[in-house]
Amino acid sequence: MKLPASLTYLLLFIVFLLLVGALHYPGLNAPMYYDSATRIAGNGNIFSGGMIENVLAIFPQRPLPMATFYFNFLLTDMAPAYFRVFNLLLLSATALTLVLLINMTLELPGIADKATSKDKRMLSLALGLFFLVHPFHTYLTLYIWQRMALMSCLFYCLSMLAYVAVRSSKLKQLPGYGLSLMFYICAQSSKENSFTLPLVLIMFELAFFQHSWRSILNRSVILCSITLLVVAALSVLQHPHGNENLGSGILATIVQYYKESEISLFDAVLTQSRTLFEYISIILAPTPDRAQLVQPYAISRSLLDPVQTLPSVIGALSLVAAAFYLLKKRPLSGFGLLFFLVNISPESILVPQYAFFGYRASLPMAGLLLVVADVVLMATRGAKNRTIAS
Repeated sequence: MKLPASLTYLLLFIVFLLLVGALHYPGLNAPMYYDSATRIAGNGNIFSGGMIENVLAIFPQRPLPMATFYFNFLLTDMAPAYFRVFNLLLLSATALTLVLLINMTLELPGIADKATSKDKRMLSLALGLFFLVHPFHTYLTLYIWQRMALMSCLFYCLSMLAYVAVRSSKLKQLPGYGLSLMFYICAQSSKENSFTLPLVLIMFELAFFQHSWRSILNRSVILCSITLLVVAALSVLQHPHGNENLGSGILATIVQYYKESEISLFDAVLTQSRTLFEYISIILAPTPDRAQLVQPYAISRSLLDPVQTLPSVIGALSLVAAAFYLLKKRPLSGFGLLFFLVNISPESILVPQYAFFGYRASLPMAGLLLVVADVVLMATRGAKNRTIAS
């Protein structure tokens, strides 16, 4: 007997939650650390004051996660295990959303016509499980403060899922686009790097739908206008490190971060060309010794210092060129690569004090999983063709 879709998704969510609960159980009762200790546990008097606006003021540019921290406190005081359980719920929901998003993308006309619906569902599930158990997500669950990155990833994927559902005729335009906009605002209210979504949606249109350039331009104008409105509305809450004494607004925040880093934008771009390949290799082959929260990196001051810089810059430019080339030849791979590159860049470039942070790869990982899906589908089709020929 086939279960209703809603019940299937609920059961899948429960299985995901039990799995990540088992994986992360040993660390649930650990004390809060890093920002979690200073900004949450260290502000216990503010949380206990009973005024949510004071809690939001601790880090005003990300009001939605701050509200959930306050909700956690009201339910369980400052017990760190329950803060982490909430994070596991969010991670399970994100993985489930990604399963649905990948499967819906694979169902688009011309993408995987040789594969059966069952094959697509199983592939989407396997990739969602890989995302769920990836070691990088330890830093989005046990590191409580990084709930912000986790919520941004969840709402980003939900917004894109609603958009793709409309374009796939599974949702009507008004409710579908309305949901997409609501989730986008939630993503922006969780972490600022989610501003890339409209650009990703434009690339989605270029990859998977045949449009005139006039149609693409019209859609781009609408999406960019929405982005500017949302970013402008939230920028008034933006302060460097959440501290209004250091400045106010997006530009002031970026200037302060570069001042602290003592490096130039050019240095940051060169350095991140090197970390780019580190992220890719760890996402695809996450050995425990490499999937760390932070890694030390020498700053690239020129194309030849250190010597790995020039090959990395050439490699990064080659990836961008390959992504645009594949956009029409292999839309799934082209779009997946661009999704990864667009989403790994903002925090890496705009927050240059730290060259590498493991949790930065969570959202970009979804793009690489689309590339993996395309490779698996090509390999499967090739194997079937060889079997038939023999």
